[in-house]
Amino acid sequence: MLSYSLAALVGLILGWLLYNNRAEFQKNTYYMSNQREAGITAFLPVYNEEKRLKNVLECFQWCDEILLLDKGSVDDTVKIAKQYPNVTVLTKEHTEKYDSNEIEYFIKNCTTEWCMIVTASDLIHPKLARNMKELINNCNFEYDIVSVPYKPYFLGCCEKYSPWYTEHMNKIFRVSVLNLNLNSVHAVLTPTSSRLYQIPFTDPKVAYYHLTHQSAESIIERNVRYWKGEASSSEPLSLINKIIIRTVLRFVFLRGGLFKGRQALALFYSFLSYYMMTYVCKWEYQNGEVESIYTALQKEIVDLWSKPK
Repeated sequence: MLSYSLAALVGLILGWLLYNNRAEFQKNTYYMSNQREAGITAFLPVYNEEKRLKNVLECFQWCDEILLLDKGSVDDTVKIAKQYPNVTVLTKEHTEKYDSNEIEYFIKNCTTEWCMIVTASDLIHPKLARNMKELINNCNFEYDIVSVPYKPYFLGCCEKYSPWYTEHMNKIFRVSVLNLNLNSVHAVLTPTSSRLYQIPFTDPKVAYYHLTHQSAESIIERNVRYWKGEASSSEPLSLINKIIIRTVLRFVFLRGGLFKGRQALALFYSFLSYYMMTYVCKWEYQNGEVESIYTALQKEIVDLWSKPK
């Protein structure tokens, strides 16, 4: 009798665990419904991008739809976006905090079979765009991820010693295989499938371009916003330490950056300072006592002046 009771109890526990794991899996994975249409949707979050927006929208007219999320721009960003028939404009109030739920909203409301995340820093060569479109429109295409030739420019540099350099980047995903990690300031799309197709880098010009940080001032301005988001993310301080150590080792030993001149050092310092200040901001956020310490000291010293000598 006791053995039957134990078996029943174990069964209940296993059933509860399976149910909760299933619920968590369904929470983080976005399945392709029978109603999902063929084609591709690009998600473009922007803030005050009137100077660059037209360029990126021209380069992504090949997408079936562009979901543009304007985050409280005060320039002509929205006005420019509404001139393009394949652009759907969504708006939200501006905030200094990074909202990773933006990507979650996009994935849940994406109506096409394929998706990609675009920024105002992105451009794409027409030949590569046509190649990508042909692949995903092919009903016999059995892959779930498309990796494209990638050229990231940072302060005008796209060299192998740059910390941001990579020859390929996963850019197109079948929505049905996506997991979404919301714990980072840059929400990460993690595919559950390993079926990846890599478009070969046959022409140095035919690539996906990421033109970011045209000046040191823009680096500082954007990093301040990112640091605030990083501070409230769930990534531990120990992980940031590992990133810093890995960055130094990779730059010095794998990419030989120390021997590439002042430009290489400038890129390295910029990359390293981002994570160093991320550590500082996160420590301050977790500590949470800095303001109270200053307030208490101010009150203590000022009160001393009000007492008789």
